[in-house]
Amino acid sequence: MNLRQKLFNLIIGSLLILAAVTIIADPVVGVDILAGFLSITLVAAGIREIVFFFQMGRFMVGGKTVFYTGIIMMDAGILAGAVLLMSKFYVLLYLVGFFAFYGVVTLLRAREEMHFEGSGWKYRILYAVVDLVIAVACVFFIRSTEMMGYIYAGGLIFTALSRFALMRRRVVGVYIQ
Repeated sequence: MNLRQKLFNLIIGSLLILAAVTIIADPVVGVDILAGFLSITLVAAGIREIVFFFQMGRFMVGGKTVFYTGIIMMDAGILAGAVLLMSKFYVLLYLVGFFAFYGVVTLLRAREEMHFEGSGWKYRILYAVVDLVIAVACVFFIRSTEMMGYIYAGGLIFTALSRFALMRRRVVGVYIQ
């Protein structure tokens, strides 16, 4: 991991902790801010993927996947923006669904990495299990929007701490002479 990636993880981890503190301080306002931030970042990432497709991805093997990923990310961002206009319960439900989906995808990636005897599959499985436990805990406390906000804030803190731990992990570089 180079210095730029470490700096990126430090900034994202700090923003996640700031978002968690905001949610803990005032769950109603914090959830709106987080959903708005998620909406903007998903739309921006989707547009970036689509622009990349038209610049270079269409000439690559599997380039259509980049295009479809961009469309899906942009659609999820627009949906997150539309959910903001609904009640806080639906905003939290959307965020928990996003957390659960990310946990399932991480679990599938860990399984694939384990199949190919990769090195980081244990970390991915831990991360996926924690994401899924947080999503299930939020569903268990579905009647209390405030409690769901606190659980979600705990998940954000876990994600931030895992990013900080990822910064500290040493990666062996292979140099070809």
